[in-house]
Amino acid sequence: MEHEIHRANGIISDLLDFSKENVPNFVTDDLNVFLEQIVSGFESSAAMQIDLQLDENLPVFAFDHSQMERVFNNLIQNGRQAMPEGGIMHIRTSHDDSFVQVAIRDSGHGIAEDDLAKIFDPLFTTKASGVGLGLSIVKDWVEKHHGSVEVSSVVDKGTIFTVQLPIQRNEEGSV
Repeated sequence: MEHEIHRANGIISDLLDFSKENVPNFVTDDLNVFLEQIVSGFESSAAMQIDLQLDENLPVFAFDHSQMERVFNNLIQNGRQAMPEGGIMHIRTSHDDSFVQVAIRDSGHGIAEDDLAKIFDPLFTTKASGVGLGLSIVKDWVEKHHGSVEVSSVVDKGTIFTVQLPIQRNEEGSV
């Protein structure tokens, strides 16, 4: 019963988040430290391991902590669900002159090619217990940061989600 209440609360939160404007509250911070805190919230097990590879020269920049926590939690949780028998999840940060990238790669069952074009659509899901808003919210919030999210996947090999966020913004929040 407790599990079902938690699941129902998650669905309600997704619906509320999807229906609200959710303007980002930008705060300058170290994304590497932020990701380390998020990853520490996931229990490692003998079956699933997290390999965290952080760019030591990653610049600090402004992002909304609440939104990015939800974005990365969602992507990590999706990767975990894609590896029911376990595996390795690689999380890597990198940057260039304009953007910070976070790549989250699982070794799970992958996404069928026909589904790749639809995974960010609201209410699209391949999960028996999902509502199909998680990745829609991820895409929306990353885009509100003037960033992008890309996915590549091979069935039975795994999936990579790459989030790209701009390092610089002007006072109005645009890049």
